[in-house]
Amino acid sequence: MGVKTKTIVTELIAGVFILLFLYTALSKVFELNDFQYVLRRSPLIGEWNIVVSWFVILSELIICMLLLTKTLKLWGLFFSWLLMGVFSSYILYLMVGGYDLPCRCGGVIKDLSWGQHLVFNSAFVLLGVTGWKLERDLTIYLNKPPAGGQAGVAEQL
Repeated sequence: MGVKTKTIVTELIAGVFILLFLYTALSKVFELNDFQYVLRRSPLIGEWNIVVSWFVILSELIICMLLLTKTLKLWGLFFSWLLMGVFSSYILYLMVGGYDLPCRCGGVIKDLSWGQHLVFNSAFVLLGVTGWKLERDLTIYLNKPPAGGQAGVAEQL
């Protein structure tokens, strides 16, 4: 895959994550009481529901800012798949434990079953890992000095 194609693919992946996280973060803010109530009922979160709710919302918004910043996009993609992996692990925990809590992820996503939600999140983990790897390859390529020890490709542009 060429540099131009990798750049387009990582931009698209970053854009999809920005839309996802912005949409879910704002939905959680608009339905904050419901979101915090469900977190309060969670066996893992309980009394930490207020802290966790704001941590999740702020994490999603910070990741959006990272993804929008050219020099920080690699970190944004890393934290995107990491956060989706944490969400997936939490869903798996709820499913295995037999906990029947409603989802308050935000917007229409909350209407998914836990199984559908796990598939959705897992797809985003794979998308995030793919985007992170492509962006990492681009970063290495653009900062690698060519033969002869001159400035990197990015510095020549």
